[in-house]
Amino acid sequence: MKRASWLLLALVSLAAEARADRTGARRAAYLGSKLPAAERGDAARTARFQALPARPIEARRVSLGATPVGGAVATGAGLAVGAGRALCLLEPRSGDVTRVELGGPPAHAPAVDAAGRVWLLTARAELLVTESNGTILTRRPLPVRGAKLRAAPVLSRGALVVAAGNELLEVDVDGAVRAEVTLPDTPSIALASDGARVFAATDLGRVFTWDGARAPVELPRVGGLPTSSMTITSAGPALVVDAARVVRLDRHAPTWVTWVRADSGMLEGPLATTALGEVFVETTSGLLLGASPDGKETRRVSLPSPRAAHAEAIGGVGPGPILDESGRLAFVRGSGELGVLEGDTLTMADRPACAEPVGLTASSAGLFVTCADGVVVAYR
Repeated sequence: MKRASWLLLALVSLAAEARADRTGARRAAYLGSKLPAAERGDAARTARFQALPARPIEARRVSLGATPVGGAVATGAGLAVGAGRALCLLEPRSGDVTRVELGGPPAHAPAVDAAGRVWLLTARAELLVTESNGTILTRRPLPVRGAKLRAAPVLSRGALVVAAGNELLEVDVDGAVRAEVTLPDTPSIALASDGARVFAATDLGRVFTWDGARAPVELPRVGGLPTSSMTITSAGPALVVDAARVVRLDRHAPTWVTWVRADSGMLEGPLATTALGEVFVETTSGLLLGASPDGKETRRVSLPSPRAAHAEAIGGVGPGPILDESGRLAFVRGSGELGVLEGDTLTMADRPACAEPVGLTASSAGLFVTCADGVVVAYR
């Protein structure tokens, strides 16, 4: 009996390893050697900002002196980015960088709350919370193993919700765990929040919501491998699946419906969405696609091909488009080509930002591209 039980456990373990290998191979096939720059500055991952410049003019290049983990996010006073073993706080107009040393490398990009405080989780599961000027408010280890911090955390209800393996922990500004829950499966992409609930998706296409008070609720499966972070649109949560289609949760059914389908190349999440629920996504073949909340195509724009010097980078996953309240849209391709689209007018920057962009964000000071070599390029 004991031998049979041992054999059964061994078979289950082998099956789990095989499933993980297949999932990893599928993800690599869709995304090459990179994962999407899934982290966004807002919990809903909308990629929506107040205003973007009409014509991107390069103003400054600032070196962080280390490799960034994800892109920069806007704070009330500037930008925050985790790089090397430090939280770097960048003042865009002067180019000054304040470094807050960490006990280990960042696990994910920083998150910024409504008060302008910067939250950062290290690969050693230490929580750091600072003011936007770098003043440390909290530095505290969390009761989890750092190796389990696979999915990027999200701010929700004034706390940081952390995915550690298949556990979700709600951590307050002092680093205390005020709620936790165990999911049946492990989140694999960045968490998202609509302000009341947190959404978590797994490699098996399972999606869960959690409000911090009750048991998690499982939504219908998305029918494939999530290949972008989830975005909370006015029409419901949406994400890219199998790098081939955007699916959205139909609140009335509820079920997932196909919103956008790639007919050329693969879809490069993450998504951007307007306040009215229109969604935008790029493809590896150089198209920018837009769709209305009812699934009708609203935009199809051919983006310029990379310059010859950067042509080898084409096909790399870009950080996804961003937009402002007026509908003006900015993007940076995997080759570093930055452009702004307003109506039918497309304006490109004079030269590529870099060979490998990992983040695109905006603030009142302009547009910012974070590069894998540790340079942040500012545009006004």
